[in-house]
Amino acid sequence: MKRNSGFTLIELLVVIAIIAILAAILFPVFAKAREKARQISCASNIRQIGLGVMQYTQDNDEITPGGWIPFPTTAPHWGQVIQSYIKSKQVFKCPDDSGTSTSFSSDDPNYGPRFHNSYAINYDAMQTGYENIGLPLASFNAPAGTVYIVDKGQTSMNTAPFVTPNTAVKDGCLFFADPVGGTTNQFDKSGNMSGGDGNWCAPLARHTDLANVAFVDGHVKAMRLSAFFYGGSPFIDPAKSQ
Repeated sequence: MKRNSGFTLIELLVVIAIIAILAAILFPVFAKAREKARQISCASNIRQIGLGVMQYTQDNDEITPGGWIPFPTTAPHWGQVIQSYIKSKQVFKCPDDSGTSTSFSSDDPNYGPRFHNSYAINYDAMQTGYENIGLPLASFNAPAGTVYIVDKGQTSMNTAPFVTPNTAVKDGCLFFADPVGGTTNQFDKSGNMSGGDGNWCAPLARHTDLANVAFVDGHVKAMRLSAFFYGGSPFIDPAKSQ
């Protein structure tokens, strides 16, 4: 008798099982590849922002951008000040950031419409904190060792475990700081960063437990928060940077 050339039920089930096994193996690989691509895109964003800061600093007698003068509300934020050097608002949006707040929300018509921002600036890289006054480059003991811009941001306390996977995200924050004291600009950091002030936050490890950070000299790397964030970190304080 002539044999039917089609698949038997058992053969079909074997093929389906093989496809299912391959899918189970490959899907996590594809997911990691997509996340790595988003991390690289974010690193490119933060590198461009860092270059914009460097250009602004060179044009401003080697004084870094300030943060924001809270009153009046027309005062520009740091990202709006350097945006003219970058010429793209999309650069301020991390691909892994689902936030929607207009965190650069100055009403100054000279700086265009409000827009969302995924990154925070080092509070200790300003002379008087909130005020729109940066630091001279000469104030940084080691520009290559001082973190300047980070993926933002979530609340933090000044005691362990500081931040957890369930720590609330601060969608609209502008500044990051070390809540464990010992830094240039003294204030109640733990109170500001634990939710009392929406403008303050800890860095946020968006990229598989890593946060992209830009240093004062412009180079960018991905870091774990524990590597630089807590306990009077030399990576944050310009006077202690190493």
